[in-house]
Amino acid sequence: MSEPMKPMEIEQRSFEIITELLRDRVLDPENELVIKRVIHTTADFDYADNLTFSDHAVQKGIAALKSGCDIVTDTQMAKAGINKTILASLGGEALLHVRPRRRAGGEIARRDAGVRLDGKGGGA
Repeated sequence: MSEPMKPMEIEQRSFEIITELLRDRVLDPENELVIKRVIHTTADFDYADNLTFSDHAVQKGIAALKSGCDIVTDTQMAKAGINKTILASLGGEALLHVRPRRRAGGEIARRDAGVRLDGKGGGA
């Protein structure tokens, strides 16, 4: 019986498979790792052709992180995937902001009440 693969081994193998399946497709070297990460996360190879980037977006993003910017997301799942220890060491914070859904009559849906309560958009 073989030993189970560790998460990093699974991720490494996934990226190898993605590279193999992309074959001879040429990706912009600056954006290549981002494109492959999106494909890894979604299992959707169409992103290799459909993702668009502003000029030097990756370099600008890295510079912003190094200068202590916050990361704002609208899903708890995305926030959970951020390494908050590394982000904090750079002076940043991961924030969850969700636009509250309103029901008929203007009341905020119960799911979104936590966003309103804590003032930062984070709820729990």
